[in-house]
Amino acid sequence: MAPEAKNTKNQTPAESGLCGTCHRVHHARESYLWARALPTESRDIAADLCLGCHKPNGAAAKKVIRDPSHPVNMSPSEKGLATSLPLFDTLGAISKSGVVSCPTCHDPHRWDPLVTSPEDHFKLEGSSQNSFLRMENSPAARLCEDCHPVQGRVDKTEHDLVATAPSSKNMAGQTALESGTCGVCHFVHNGQSDIFLWARGFGAGNNIMETMCNSCHSPDGPANSKVPPVYLHPREKIVKLKARNKKGMPDYFPLFHGGTGKPVTTGNLSCPSCHNAHQWNPEIPTKGSGVNTEGDASNSFLRTPTAFTVCRDCHGNDAPFKIKYYHDPAKRKFKGIDDMFF
Repeated sequence: MAPEAKNTKNQTPAESGLCGTCHRVHHARESYLWARALPTESRDIAADLCLGCHKPNGAAAKKVIRDPSHPVNMSPSEKGLATSLPLFDTLGAISKSGVVSCPTCHDPHRWDPLVTSPEDHFKLEGSSQNSFLRMENSPAARLCEDCHPVQGRVDKTEHDLVATAPSSKNMAGQTALESGTCGVCHFVHNGQSDIFLWARGFGAGNNIMETMCNSCHSPDGPANSKVPPVYLHPREKIVKLKARNKKGMPDYFPLFHGGTGKPVTTGNLSCPSCHNAHQWNPEIPTKGSGVNTEGDASNSFLRTPTAFTVCRDCHGNDAPFKIKYYHDPAKRKFKGIDDMFF
């Protein structure tokens, strides 16, 4: 890949040998007997080792990681997450109390987590099935699911485009199988939007959450058979949550800022206020069956149970009917659209 690159002993790979490109037996750096120059001296040595090559003028200049990307140098436990993947301390050592770093998800010594290929593959463009990943991430999102098991319930549901729209491509031109179930909608590296690391285009709507959902739920999208003829909630009503903005709680009912997508406690309803895109049935926290199922007012990626949360606060006993016919233009009095974000 880089026959002219030199280690800290001024040796080319031919002189140092394959392993000597990155590691020195004698007089090496303490962390991993490192034999390459570091671009920085940060509090994330594990990432610094990778960035010695993955930088604009480095040996891996064609694979430079830029923002927005998945956050590193953060503790999963502080986010309420657990993982079997390795975490790293400030010196680059594996630690259960460490942080997410590049080698948390990547094993630099193995291209494919399942198969060892005897053939040269250094010119092969990677996908979510290889790319030095510790676990394969397609067709099942095993790697992402290790930290995000709740979101992993999208597997084999109608929102798993590997199963329902395999030819659909994200903004990087990757098919669902190439990007993986999660990569269809979210970039890991070098995203084009820092809002949920969004990886698809944007459809119609008057706030960012609606435009993301409508990137698929549109006449020319992969969910063109499920385009709601009406989906807006009256914008003149400001909804104030009553202690219902905590994730994981049974009455969680989120609101989102229309421009940034960040959670707010006062605002307007949007698609993901009522819908959880990662779980088909709100009362059955499992993955999908792989069979296309016609939804109703009790499932259809709804949150738990919507009629008894904010809807009932305003609509009282009419809430179940309001929910059942929410997308029915024949029974909706409000069909207007405005340009307000929040």
